[in-house]
Amino acid sequence: MPIQTIKRAITVPSVPQEAPQWFHAFIYQHYVQLTQEVNAMLTGISQYQSGTTALPAITVGNASKTLTFTTPFTDTLYAVSALPDWATIVSFSAKTKTAITFNFSVVSPGNNNLLVIVVR
Repeated sequence: MPIQTIKRAITVPSVPQEAPQWFHAFIYQHYVQLTQEVNAMLTGISQYQSGTTALPAITVGNASKTLTFTTPFTDTLYAVSALPDWATIVSFSAKTKTAITFNFSVVSPGNNNLLVIVVR
């Protein structure tokens, strides 16, 4: 389930007026906690699509591509997932605070897409 869907799904549940006060307090306490947890998750995830300033387009014959982060990290303790739209294996190299390079086992056969998810 996409995080945007989770974020939209978080709404204060409807609690009947006649419900006991402790029940109202319980519902709202857990709503606030869940909202804070989801917001914390959202701030730790970045998504990049090829064809942008951060990740230039992947054209015919590309064997690698470098993603330059819009906001540099303070260290290299981040995880990356790269999802190409052609049959290739992606490996990573040159992982730094400001960028990471993706290497493709099969060069790009055309104008292809690469979706990158970075989790901090």
